Amino acid sequence: MNVNEIQSSYRSSPAQAESDIDLPAIEGDTTRRILRITTRKYEGRGLVSAAQVLEIEEGMTRFAIFGDYRAIIRSQRLKATERNVRAEHALALEAVPALLEAAHAYYAARQRNAMATALPAPV
Repeated sequence: MNVNEIQSSYRSSPAQAESDIDLPAIEGDTTRRILRITTRKYEGRGLVSAAQVLEIEEGMTRFAIFGDYRAIIRSQRLKATERNVRAEHALALEAVPALLEAAHAYYAARQRNAMATALPAPV
């Protein structure tokens, strides 16, 4: 993976980081998707790095709560300082290749299931 393919942004108040990576296309599916990695403070859990796939349509992002891929990457009981957020986010980004593979497999299986139910049953 080329580091230039990852678009990252950081905010200092509240401290959080976000990176977007384009998801490879699925055969037979024209939907554009990105893998978004977010690191931020969750009340009672400390810093959490999570991944979720968003669909991009007409410049808008969409996430289906029970239909799109998501995963918790890391959870650490740390203060949400900019330094800690940047360090945790960098560690979370190391998981990108495995997350891309898992997300691609998830959507490929979903596409296969959709195609199987769309075909008429053999007579």
